[in-house]
Order: sequence, then C-alpha cells, then structure tokens
Amino acid sequence: MSVPPQQAIPGVDTRPAPLREWLTALPYVDAENTTTAVLERLRDINHQRIPAAHRLELLEAFRHSYERLHDALRDNARLHDPQTLPRALTLLTELTEALSFGYKYALRDAGTERPRWGRNKQLPEALNYTLHFLALLLLCRYQAYQPVSDQHWREIGDLVRFAEAQPIENTRDADFPYSTGELHALTGYRQLALLRLADPYRLPSGLIWEAYGYLAGKTGQSVLLVHFDGADTTGVYALSLDSEPHQSRPAPTSGVERSSWRWLDARELLRTAQQDLERIQAGSSPQRVGFSNRLTSSDAIQLLGRMLGQWTHTPQRKSPRFASATDVDLAPGLDAAYYFLNNCVAFDPRDYAVAEDDDDIDFSLSARRAESNLTREFRLVSCPTRNRSGGGLALHLDQLHGLGLRVGQLVVINAPGTGTDTGSGTGRDWLVGVVRWLQNREEAGTEVGVQYVARNSQPVVVRATTGAAQHYHAALKSDLTLANGQRLPTLITTKGMFKSKTILELRHADQSRQIRCEHLLESGGGFDRFSYEAMD
Repeated sequence: MSVPPQQAIPGVDTRPAPLREWLTALPYVDAENTTTAVLERLRDINHQRIPAAHRLELLEAFRHSYERLHDALRDNARLHDPQTLPRALTLLTELTEALSFGYKYALRDAGTERPRWGRNKQLPEALNYTLHFLALLLLCRYQAYQPVSDQHWREIGDLVRFAEAQPIENTRDADFPYSTGELHALTGYRQLALLRLADPYRLPSGLIWEAYGYLAGKTGQSVLLVHFDGADTTGVYALSLDSEPHQSRPAPTSGVERSSWRWLDARELLRTAQQDLERIQAGSSPQRVGFSNRLTSSDAIQLLGRMLGQWTHTPQRKSPRFASATDVDLAPGLDAAYYFLNNCVAFDPRDYAVAEDDDDIDFSLSARRAESNLTREFRLVSCPTRNRSGGGLALHLDQLHGLGLRVGQLVVINAPGTGTDTGSGTGRDWLVGVVRWLQNREEAGTEVGVQYVARNSQPVVVRATTGAAQHYHAALKSDLTLANGQRLPTLITTKGMFKSKTILELRHADQSRQIRCEHLLESGGGFDRFSYEAMD
C-alpha cells in the first residue's frame, strides 16, 4: 500500500483519553478551521509507530470528528466553483486522505501482529475503513473533476483480493458518511465501481455526492462475481482489479490475466433505478427513493436518467471526430448567450415593464441599455480546441481563465473558422452548447467536452401568462432537426419556466405570440430546454 514514510515526532501525545477530550472541545461550528486543527494532530499521530489496536482506538476518535465535519465541509464546497478548488473541498480531501493513511498503517500492522486468542479482531475494522476512506477520497477528486490514476484503483483492487481471501466480517457504523449501518470492503468497492461506471466526469456539479449516496442505499442489489459466462449482458460489467472500471475494456477470455477480473452483476439495481425514475416522474419525492432532501425532482430525474444512460448504453459517436487546433471564443451562461446573440445588448427586464409616462418611453431606453451593458459585463475567453465533430468539440482551458465551468452548464461559442475577434460579438456565427464532461488537471488546465444543442439561435423573451410571477425572462429560440427531417421548435429559458402544457408569451422582434410547453428535453445548470407548440 502507498503510505508516507513514518518518522516519529518527539513529544506527540498518543493517549486516547486526552485526544478524545481535545477533539470534543473543538468548535465544530467553524468547520474549516477546526478541520485544519484536526488534520495537524492526525498527521502527527500518523507519524508515530504504535500497535494496530492502539492506532485504531485513536483513529476511532478522529473518525467521530470526521463524521461531524464531513457534511459541513461538503455543504461549503457545494457553494463554490469546483474549478477553483474551494478551501472546504481541499480540507475535506486532505482529511480523508490522512485518515486513509492512518487505516493503511493499522491494516499493515494488524496483518503482521500475532492475533490474541487465535483471532485478529483488528484486521476487519482496518480493512473495511481503509477501503471506504479510499472511496471517499476518490469521491472528493471526482467532485473537483480531477483524474484518478490507475495506481489508486490497483490499491483498491488489492484490498478486494484480500477481502475475498479472508473471512472479513462487517463493521457496524451507522454514522459513517453514506453508511446504511454496516461497512464492508466488498460493498464499498461495488458502490464505488458503480459510480465510476456512471462516469462522474459527466455528472452535474454537486450531484456526484448525491449519486454516491443513492448507491449506498442500493448496495444489496448488486453482487461481485469471480466468474461469469454471459457475453454483452446489460447490467453485468467486467472490471479489472488492476485499473479503473470502464465499460469499453473487454475482459480476456483466458489466461492468467483473467484471474484479475471480476464481474459486477447490477441488473437488479438497474431495474430498481428505472422504477425509481418512473416514481419521481409520477410525482414521488426524491427522498422516498434514496436521495437527500437537497435534491429537487427535476435534478433527480436528470441525475438518474444520466446514470441509467451510462450504465445501459456504451456511448456511440453519431459523427466522425477530427483533431483540431482552432481557437474559439466561449462564454458561459444563458445571459451571456443572449447578450452575444443579441448583438452585444444585454437583457434588461425594464425594457418590457409597463411605462409610467411618455417620457420614459421616448427618452430612457437607450440610456438604460447602455447602463445595463456596463453593469453586466460578459467576456469571451479564447481557447484552443482539441478535437471536434458535427455534434460538438473538446476544448482546453487554462486554469487562469477562471470561467467557472460546470458539467451541465450552458455555453455560447463561435463556430470554428468564423474568427475570434473578442472585441465584438456582432456579425459572427454562434453555437449554443452544454458542457457534457469536464476533467480538471490542476496546473495543466482543464479539458472540457461541449455538445451542441442549438444552431441559428435567436434571442427572445418569455413570460408566464398565469400565476404570481409573470416577469419577462431572457430565452433562446431555435429549431431542432429530427431524424425524419421535421423541425421541432425549441426554447432555452431560465430554470423553472417549463411546466408541461402551460402557456407562455414569447416576444421576438416586437411581435408577441402565445406558445404551449410540450416536452422537457433537458434541465441543466440554470436552464430548461424544451419543445413548444405555437398557439396560432
């Protein structure tokens, strides 16, 4: 196992009782500074060479503090952009890693110490917590869209082999994050592998923890097999214990290498997830199927739909991909897309308010527009493409750009080859896309995948015709070409505008018409994309 070398620090108090008293007295309301103090003490104790049973007693005290800090740090991290790696997420990652090191030391020493009364009681506890803390460590990296090396997965695979070879019993812990009451190394591996097979780099920001929590409640609906004779069975995944789980990697049919493969049978889980999706669509709350109370129904539908899509379909490209080094301009968000598509004029709801007098109509419009554009500054960032196709493109973003992109976020980009004069957005060809995957390579920048969702978009404004909130909102109108050649009119609006069969007023070029919302195509980060039907 990969652990830092231990160098004993003189004067470090390793008595359990004083440590518990010190941890209990910490101000847990100040989660980030408390984590810093806990982390410093934990690292000092990790350096000490002490028996496994003694170390596990100390780690138990630290684990109770971790369980108290985890939710607060996670909630703080949700409020920040994952590209900036907020302090809360950094601290949570470092604390999780330090605890994983502590349990690795305990596991190593428990395996070499002579058991009392013919039974090693420390081994199951050390093994189960080691794997679960490694899983939480990978979860932190996925939340920041950071890559995970095969070395991490090889280490986890070795723990799986060890758990299969030893009679490892469950560890009871109802307070451990995402625990259903008991922890086991093989259960933790199944849960983590299913999350990776759902491709966390394609899940919306903040929902990776929700996905993992959902899977925690379904651990009994999957099983890890040493042998499986079926071929291409939906819901059964071949996993190499020496590398990252991936559907596109086939298992060898024979030879020594096949012994390093396992088969994860998750067919029952897939059936349950499909039923849960249908229940939420029918009106059940996400909490009733296993999500937290922070998740809205629309987000739960999108999340479960994405996970099921990744589990049941191997992604197939509909158009060829070409290497590309073209520079394109990009700006995130619906408001920015409206601004550049509207000849660099920002949306101002006051333009559509009822005028109080004739002077307001005659003289204030141009002044308000100038003021609005100054107070709402939208900037384009030029970045190189890695590759592109008819359906989208991959980009490289320098870390210094600070755009704060997230998976599921709307972006506007100029079509490759139409020029990159960032001084003006007028007279250019624009495409509207959605960030589908993102991988943060820290100092090396960020790789971003964008799928086009609208071409030849037109800036419009919409408002609800019923209810208390009837204010105008910026929107984008376009047509989606279907497989049969027909064109489906679609709208991209602020999130929450879509309600099936409701009537909206759409204004474009001084003309107003009523439309009926038909089908929700996507609900992303701050926007709804749906089809509509004109009422006249």
